[in-house]
Amino acid sequence: RLHNGLGEICRLEGDLDAAEIAYGRALDLHVACGSPESVVARLNLGLVQLGRRRFDEARRILNAGLDVLEQQGMRTLLPYVHAALLPCCAAARDLAAYDAHLLGADAEVKDTDIASCAELAGDLLRRNDPARARRAYTLAAAQWRAIQRADRGARVEEALAALPGPD
Repeated sequence: RLHNGLGEICRLEGDLDAAEIAYGRALDLHVACGSPESVVARLNLGLVQLGRRRFDEARRILNAGLDVLEQQGMRTLLPYVHAALLPCCAAARDLAAYDAHLLGADAEVKDTDIASCAELAGDLLRRNDPARARRAYTLAAAQWRAIQRADRGARVEEALAALPGPD
């Protein structure tokens, strides 16, 4: 847990190299112990790849994590993974998968990672698919408001207002 926590701090501070090393160590330790928490380290490695805009690699890691979560019945983490897969699917223009993950991400869980991933998906879609961008931004705005990040919520609200089409 120490390595995963260190990775979290590094990722949130923008040091993706250090985060990747720490998450990798956490993963190695969890795998060596046979811990089911190895999936959390894997998912965090996927978030690092998202931060680097390596959407294909992030998608590979996150889909593997999604499979493990579903097999192990760890349903509480599913909204996080579905949200993290949104920008991956948006970048790949895999809109059917995007729509399915949007449904899975829209849960009662409120978290910075969900908000950030939904916002990034909206950014990726705003030019070519404003309707889907609107849904992603709406999720992001609700998340930012719920975690009391008015600054980020305002940025998303501006992006929403700039989209063409119905409100």
